[in-house]
Amino acid sequence: MSTGISHQKKIQHLFWRAGFGANTRELLACYKRSIPEIVDAMFEDAAEFTPFNTMNEHNFPLRLEKAIREAPNQEKKKALRVKAHIMHAQLNVDWIEQMGLGYGQLREKMALFWHNHFACFNANPYRMQLQINKIRKHALGNFGDLLKEVSKDSAMLLFLGNAMNVKGKPNENFARELLELFTLGIGHYTEKDIQEAARALTGWSFDEHSQFKDRPHKHDKRKKTFLGQTGNWNGDDIIRIVLEQKQTAYFITEKLYHFLVNKKVRKKRLMALANFFYQSNYDITALLKKILSAEWFYNAENIGTKMKSPIELLAGLMHTFEIDFHDKKTALHVQKVLGQELMKPPNVKGWPSGEDWIDITTLAFRLNLPRYLFSRGKIHSIPVKQLSNEGQELILDPKKKQIPLTYNFQKFKELLIRLGKERSAEMTADFLLQPDTSHLTSFIKRKQGAFNRGKLNEQSLAVTFLSLPEYQLC
Repeated sequence: MSTGISHQKKIQHLFWRAGFGANTRELLACYKRSIPEIVDAMFEDAAEFTPFNTMNEHNFPLRLEKAIREAPNQEKKKALRVKAHIMHAQLNVDWIEQMGLGYGQLREKMALFWHNHFACFNANPYRMQLQINKIRKHALGNFGDLLKEVSKDSAMLLFLGNAMNVKGKPNENFARELLELFTLGIGHYTEKDIQEAARALTGWSFDEHSQFKDRPHKHDKRKKTFLGQTGNWNGDDIIRIVLEQKQTAYFITEKLYHFLVNKKVRKKRLMALANFFYQSNYDITALLKKILSAEWFYNAENIGTKMKSPIELLAGLMHTFEIDFHDKKTALHVQKVLGQELMKPPNVKGWPSGEDWIDITTLAFRLNLPRYLFSRGKIHSIPVKQLSNEGQELILDPKKKQIPLTYNFQKFKELLIRLGKERSAEMTADFLLQPDTSHLTSFIKRKQGAFNRGKLNEQSLAVTFLSLPEYQLC
């Protein structure tokens, strides 16, 4: 039962799991609204999709490999590689800023989930832009459509080798990961199914503009038997057959449950959700609304129990306090230190989760990050290069490594005044910390005393709680 969980805590739980936390404006706007009303509003806010246009034919050679290959000398080749590196970084920054400062948190949060589910890397940032836009576009749509789009994506076709999958010499990499990681999960197919799927997927590639291209002359037209069905199957048939399996709905629902609710799964509940997802023809929005509107979603056992990933931590801080980094590479640096850099997963299985994010080095950096940001502290390993608006690399004075940024504590201050300054420490803890804080009662009282004596102001009070281990959980 959710008895004892305040409405504010439920709102914050919803915004953290379906977004990157609630800022004070969102919290105040939601106080008098029911949870179903807030859920509907989140979907309305995320309805519009605007693709990234970080790279286009005017500012980047879309056929990068050809441009490098035909460059007249090594200096030009190196310049193109540097340009690709810069644009990768810029696309990363554009996305983290959309998560932290843009509209539609729910779409970006789900895009982050699918980005990890379909883990992929390509050295050509234009191909990654195409893939990220596809994922963001379909993040709240139909899983079958999303699966087809990613399966035909040029970056994925290269990453898992299907662009080289031709009749007579089948490449099984993509077929294996399609079944193991993207749809059915280990144990629900055979090696023969992988081999037959690979044959069916022969001929799938892309053209010189990184658009999907089916090459019939490279396709194996012989009959294949896949998951018990026999026919002259092609790649579309393989995806259709996979989606016909209820195990696919169960596998995806379980992974979504881990991401949104809890690593500890209630089997009957999961089975009911998976059946609903399957019967809805893989309607992602329908499944999400069912989860986020359920009373059990707001039970105490599910609140403050999830370790924030580095992206969730960074985007959450940006969103809550409207952080705008003047040196855009700072956000990239934080990702690298904490071990999760957008568009650069460690392997095809994606990033870890939960306590796997934490070690001695990353925990120390996590706990000190709020002070680095809001107390204008120094991160000594901040790189001395940054990107200008024109995409050129500029050299900073290496002695000046403070983080140049702007942020907004005014709305937070107004919230504390509205709720009563005599309870500022308690209200700050309630707003920033999702886990139960009963064990912090004495600590909160001491901080309230310091606040009353003028030893702490609203900003330093917030930084105190942001620097606690409890802030790492949502």
